[in-house]
Amino acid sequence: MNNISIVGFGDIFKGDLGIGCYLIDVLCQEPLGEAVELSYVGENLHYTGAYLCEMDFAVIAGGLDMGGGAGMIHCWDMPTFEHNAFWLGENSVSISLLSRTLTGMRLSGFLPADLLLLLMEPDLTEGFGMSPMMHKVLRKAVHIIKEHLFRRGLLPETAYRLASIHQLEVLRTTV
Repeated sequence: MNNISIVGFGDIFKGDLGIGCYLIDVLCQEPLGEAVELSYVGENLHYTGAYLCEMDFAVIAGGLDMGGGAGMIHCWDMPTFEHNAFWLGENSVSISLLSRTLTGMRLSGFLPADLLLLLMEPDLTEGFGMSPMMHKVLRKAVHIIKEHLFRRGLLPETAYRLASIHQLEVLRTTV
């Protein structure tokens, strides 16, 4: 296993719903190795398929208001996503597009065998930047991704244990 894709989604002009973009920015500063491909698709989740083809492990991450508590991170595998896709698709056009894309990939045999979805509940859903709560969620999401890479033998222990200091102006931006 050596092809890994991490795809962030969301709109940075909708407050915490843009966390997928910020997550990709932060991961760019992490020593993840050359096998990891980082991508950001905005709200165009139908493009996700292009970044998942021929991958052994993939992560799709972004903000999504599902009615849960702000700051909550849902870590779902593909069966859990499929179980909830109908309900999610009725509440989010982006998730409906993602569901159709992943279904098409499964039917054509291109869906990664190992897929993780990180769906993060927003606090604020308007304006540019993230709420203070989502800064903590962002750090937690980075840790979850690094943990999954480490458990699969795709990240050395030194990189997994390293707590990076992220130098991004966007992290200092709050709504």
